[in-house]
Amino acid sequence: IIRTSSYPGDIVLDCFAGSGSTGIAALRLGRRAICIEIEDQWARRMASEFTSALVEEDEPTGARLTTAAATQQQSLFQ
Repeated sequence: IIRTSSYPGDIVLDCFAGSGSTGIAALRLGRRAICIEIEDQWARRMASEFTSALVEEDEPTGARLTTAAATQQQSLFQ
């Protein structure tokens, strides 16, 4: 859905992010992502998923998620 309904560099908004799989897929496809989750347990899981996901730097937009950036995001939930 992300590949066919957006272009590289677009922003993908996921208002019910859960584990963050949509955001990770968006980053891997060269999109930017905004993920929102109100439930603490899912927000923590999403932060963990983003921490372990590395997006390759050779994507069309140069988008990538480094472990340091993900750790910074994770600290928001602690």
